[in-house]
Amino acid sequence: MLSETALTSTIGYAGSDFPAVIAALRRGALGAAPFITARIPLDRAVMKGGARGR
Repeated sequence: MLSETALTSTIGYAGSDFPAVIAALRRGALGAAPFITARIPLDRAVMKGGARGR
């Protein structure tokens, strides 16, 4: 018998993760470039950014 399976996942971060990440960025141990997917002017951030549909 065949069956269909859907796999989904999520990832989340605790607030306590951010100071270590900011420190790594500050000292150059972690580069930010891979995380930047677009540059949006601040005055268009709501329209073009993550708050779509709100």
